[in-house]
Amino acid sequence: SVNSQKGGVGKTTVALNLGLALARAGKRTVLMEFDAQGSLGLSLGLADRARAGIAEVLTGADSVEGVLQRTREQNLAILSVGRVDPTTVAGFEDALTRSGAITGLLETARALGYEIVLIDCPAGLGKVTTRALENATHVLSPLQAEPLALRSVGQILALVDRIKATKNPELELLGFVLSMFDRKVAASLDVAETLWTKF
Repeated sequence: SVNSQKGGVGKTTVALNLGLALARAGKRTVLMEFDAQGSLGLSLGLADRARAGIAEVLTGADSVEGVLQRTREQNLAILSVGRVDPTTVAGFEDALTRSGAITGLLETARALGYEIVLIDCPAGLGKVTTRALENATHVLSPLQAEPLALRSVGQILALVDRIKATKNPELELLGFVLSMFDRKVAASLDVAETLWTKF
């Protein structure tokens, strides 16, 4: 699960590039987009909300197999958010966080032969992120190399600790990925050094 308390820090970019690297290393990988904004699809050059996806699976209008998008990489597939209107985001999030919804998506991916599922979560530590972490084996958190971003480190650590203690003892924090890091900018370097020395 790729998570961050802040938006615009590179979650989708990290998920997409990690998925591509894993696929090229021979791992059958699927990227699942839980962010209703649909940034994953846009990053791949797809028209905004042009394709059916998770939203249609949750309503029963389609199946995972029916909406799974193959890519030019043999081992990489995409399960995009689908057609989520900006006015119905709350309904999508409610459906996604219903008991068993995420578990069902993950079980279907395993049944289809995928070894790794990467979940691209929305910004923040709300219901969608919490449910994703309750079902994940690992969490990776992009962190923008700017001073205010350090506040989010404690928040994500606290959430991971709580979920490990109450819902998912198998969850492991892989670490933080510095994004937008510029060695020539003192504030950026300070954030990197703080992360390296304190965590």
